[in-house]
Amino acid sequence: MKQGILPLVAPGASDIDGLYSVFNDGRTVTWFCGAHPMRVHPASDHASQRSMLAFMNVHCGVKQGRLAKLFRVHPNTVLAAVGRYRQKGDAGFFEPTAVRGPAVMTPEVMAECRRLLNEGRSRAEVAEAVGVGKYNIDKAIQKGKLPESSSVVKRRSVVVPDAPLGSTSSERAAADVAAASELGMACTRVEERVMAACGLLGEASTRFETCCDVPHGGVLCALPALGGNGLFEHLGKLGKLPDGYYGLVHVFVLLAFMALLRVKTVEALRRDAPGEMGKLVGLDRIPEVRCLRAKVGFLARDAVAVGIWANTLSREWMQNDPDLAGTLYVDGHVRVYHGSKTNLPRRYVARQRLCLRGVTDYWVNDREGNPFFYIDRPVDDGLLSVLRSEIVPRLLVDVPCRPSAAELAADPLRLCFRLVFDRAGCSPVFIKEMWQEHRIACLTYKKSPGDDWPEEEFHTVEARLANGETIAMELAERGVWFGNDRDGFWCREFRRLRRGKHGNHQTAIMGSDYHSPAHEIAPAMFARWGQENFFRYMLQEFGLDLMPEHDTEVFPCSIPVPNPAWKALDAECRSLRGKIAAVKAKLGNKALELDDLEPGPMEAWIEKQDALFIDAADLEQKLNTARSSRRALPTHVPFDQLPPEYQFERLAPTRKLLLDTVRLIAYRAETALANLARPAMATPEEARAIVKAIFQTTADLHPDPNRRTLRVLLHPLAEPRLNRTVEAILGHLNDAEFTYPGTDLRMVYELISADAHAQ
Repeated sequence: MKQGILPLVAPGASDIDGLYSVFNDGRTVTWFCGAHPMRVHPASDHASQRSMLAFMNVHCGVKQGRLAKLFRVHPNTVLAAVGRYRQKGDAGFFEPTAVRGPAVMTPEVMAECRRLLNEGRSRAEVAEAVGVGKYNIDKAIQKGKLPESSSVVKRRSVVVPDAPLGSTSSERAAADVAAASELGMACTRVEERVMAACGLLGEASTRFETCCDVPHGGVLCALPALGGNGLFEHLGKLGKLPDGYYGLVHVFVLLAFMALLRVKTVEALRRDAPGEMGKLVGLDRIPEVRCLRAKVGFLARDAVAVGIWANTLSREWMQNDPDLAGTLYVDGHVRVYHGSKTNLPRRYVARQRLCLRGVTDYWVNDREGNPFFYIDRPVDDGLLSVLRSEIVPRLLVDVPCRPSAAELAADPLRLCFRLVFDRAGCSPVFIKEMWQEHRIACLTYKKSPGDDWPEEEFHTVEARLANGETIAMELAERGVWFGNDRDGFWCREFRRLRRGKHGNHQTAIMGSDYHSPAHEIAPAMFARWGQENFFRYMLQEFGLDLMPEHDTEVFPCSIPVPNPAWKALDAECRSLRGKIAAVKAKLGNKALELDDLEPGPMEAWIEKQDALFIDAADLEQKLNTARSSRRALPTHVPFDQLPPEYQFERLAPTRKLLLDTVRLIAYRAETALANLARPAMATPEEARAIVKAIFQTTADLHPDPNRRTLRVLLHPLAEPRLNRTVEAILGHLNDAEFTYPGTDLRMVYELISADAHAQ
């Protein structure tokens, strides 16, 4: 019998899936199967790295998402490498560079071109006269082999090699203003717009022009990440827009760019140049505000289709990264409503420490804070209720790689996945129900943890946080009976000891995960702050709580809510009890006056005492009547059975769900790019800052139909170190070989460098 390979990981190597690992010392990269090296190549050999990434996915079964996360590359890079490996094998990564054809710019042709240019002929005229392409003339001039035509005024002091000159911002602005007197501002594609107005055009073609200095052109760098997060894959589930100038892809690319550029509302588009934004989506201009609002409203008319589209995306996100989907974080976020069209119930808003009207959204995120979906509850009966009724049933279908029933029966401690939430879900009944019925482990902070544990029970362990950082934690663990004798059960209780100059503090955690060690469970619980950071960031940067519309709608709801009649009687009972207490206090005070009274005033004192006794008896009778009436009423009634004056309409949810889903895609795309920048940055905040700077950067666009490429030439940032990071990010994006949707143009990203020279 052959001995199997021991799943050993070499010291200093990064574990891939338990059996395979990789070691990178900065100079060479060594791939291991157990303790046996499989392949060694220089760290700078990207072709060998992509070859091994494809090999590990195709032959070793390692998930593409796991490889992308481990090697800090874009998922599309791994996807492209796997496609090349399946098509051409390992040799596909080492193909020699294509050899150019015979030169067309011979010395004789160059001499003739030089003569014609000196005569003042244009480039196009010279190319036609000598029988070569205008591109050859442009390239020769840019390399300094030919002089510029004497009749041409230099429009730019710096040019990029191999890039033909395009329209400047001033020229485009003049053309946009000139078109305003005809069809409208920046409506320069007259024929297509007339055809669309006559109903003869399904949608305008996506056609890019050579442009220089396009504002916010750097946002095009997000396209591979947007595509990798599913922006273009399932649009067919939303149906088709009516025939017109703007198509479905145009609308969603614009919405995603708005989110990334922090244009938080459709109305805010009025402050941006429509023609310049249009160049980024391959059109003459973007839709006008009313037009875009109408397009979004048309897509949001079918609530079922929008829900299916959003659910499909969330399910796909989980399947792309099953490791992160194994631990899910659930928390509520109150979306405050300041309007007057509906009388929403009040709820406590922790960030403002007030009870305000609003809607509670329950979000489901992964350990790194990336969102999957949310459930909105206009009538909120608590975290546990929404977990039981909506979130858990959905997760039991969507979470990938769940163990089978036979596997769960064979291992009584094995779990399907973990749920992490705050103290609002600290219920022994619920935690017991989730484990016994669905084998779902729950982690939460313990309410009323009681006395501190002896410090002798704590041991220092190395714990790995969600951001990859390893820190030392002082942890202790006990097995405890959680709950009462009837509904309780055995759980694991963990304590983390924090030492500070003002004293020590112990944080208590309850969990039904009986399989994972303490140094994994504690960081998983504390990673819940990543969800809080997500809420704060989305509020500040993406306008998460902004209302896209003011419409309301009637909704069926059988959730029990407090009975207003019972609440009114309960308030009356509290008022009567207060009055009775005040009367009894007066009686006590009168009794204290008895010792100091003379015989004369005694009769007045007795009369006052009798009046107070009568008042107290009357109040007692009213209190008993109110208690009897309150006892006859239920404390809660279904929302549908409330009197009409207490019912309310919900805020229309479909349009917000549509726009929020686009925001989630944009957030995930920005996070993916920030992960590429993270190795060169000191903090995650700096990585996000540089990605936002890239989006705001001016760029030049150079489409090449012959090569089927769209070159995006980014203008450099303020510091050389930032530009080095940008170049590394662009390298990963180019490896993805992303094709602009609706065209056959492959995106090529470059950074204008010091190699550019004066013309």
